[in-house]
Amino acid sequence: MNRKKSARGASVLMSVLILLGFLLLSVRSGSVTGLILSASFFVLILFSGFLSRLLRADRMVLTLTLFLISLGVMVRMAAAEEVTLASLLPASGTLMPMAESLLPAVCLPLIAFLLSRRQMLAAFGCVAVCAGGLYAMGCAGSAVVFSLVGVFLFWSGSDSPAGIFYPLFALCALLILLFTARPDTEGVLTVWRDPWAARETEAMLPRSLTMIASGGLFGIGPGMNASVLLSPDSPWLTFSAMAQQLGLIFACLILLLYGVLGLRGAGIASAARTSFTALSAMGASLMITFRCIVSAGGAMGLLPSAGLPMPFLSGGLSLFGDLVLAFIISHASSVNRRTLEEDAAIAMVAR
Repeated sequence: MNRKKSARGASVLMSVLILLGFLLLSVRSGSVTGLILSASFFVLILFSGFLSRLLRADRMVLTLTLFLISLGVMVRMAAAEEVTLASLLPASGTLMPMAESLLPAVCLPLIAFLLSRRQMLAAFGCVAVCAGGLYAMGCAGSAVVFSLVGVFLFWSGSDSPAGIFYPLFALCALLILLFTARPDTEGVLTVWRDPWAARETEAMLPRSLTMIASGGLFGIGPGMNASVLLSPDSPWLTFSAMAQQLGLIFACLILLLYGVLGLRGAGIASAARTSFTALSAMGASLMITFRCIVSAGGAMGLLPSAGLPMPFLSGGLSLFGDLVLAFIISHASSVNRRTLEEDAAIAMVAR
């Protein structure tokens, strides 16, 4: 009962925050779009418990997903000079962000299935093909993140912990390839070592650090001065824009929410009865967590900038892959719940 009350209170708090943010932007810009979005996201988050029962999804995963998506829409709405539904979408017509996020999300269940059947060589080949495809598309950061997830899945699905050395060796070879074969790697490392030397260029890190520093601890307020620094073609700067508008403290709290989402996925994976369900849920949770770490670390200058969008928060075409990952975790929770119901029914019959 206390857990249900806590979940309901968290849903109410998140929905009120989103409602107030959208209403503030609507009043400031005089746009009806903000009023429509505020009402829509307020209802979705407030009634996330009903939606979770209707969709047979995990309530915590659904609530956090809706909150992060709505927060990202609010940040992009605040950064748009003219608030329309079209201004909240990426201006570029390329499908690369969707392919970059969908490819790992679709390959994860296949890898989990192969590992659950102890088809290690086939699973290793699937990881190599997916990582190689991401690298060929120019998504070196996604290739590294997916390789790290593959290493953890191999370690979890291996009968012996020594099996992790094979994917580790492959990951090291991939990292060496990424840092030697790509022509832009040296430039990324140079900007990371001294970002202010590249502040006159189009590099992301100087712009990101400027946005975060100008916001301070408590931010400059939603919609204040963000349109100059954030464009619809730069979804990887959404975290920086959020830190500028709402403050570094609020941005750190959002990172904690990502940690809660990852721990929830890990808990669902540990409660699974089958290897396939456990590995698929764990892989999706790790994918979201690692992408958050790499994206936020790159935005704050703690890691070399990989240009990865924040899961759910950055929105755009990459949101398709993020939703697939959330669906995988929710499906695993639904399977666990159905298994418990079957066990309870069997126990009743046995009595």
